[in-house]
Amino acid sequence: MSTTAFADLSVYEAASLKPGDVVVSINGKTMKNNLAAIKSLNEMKKNSHVQMEVLRDGKIQQIKYDVK
Repeated sequence: MSTTAFADLSVYEAASLKPGDVVVSINGKTMKNNLAAIKSLNEMKKNSHVQMEVLRDGKIQQIKYDVK
């Protein structure tokens, strides 16, 4: 799922995601498409810890984010 697929990138910016990043997984759950990623992020509760695997510049990176 590419971050460019979203109109409101505020969550992605807060999580230090950059345009062109591809979210591979959220909290260990593979993201098969944009809808799955949106659903997963919408289910996050305040004060939750989110760990994402992101494809950036051809390399997988781990990003940790605390939902506020």
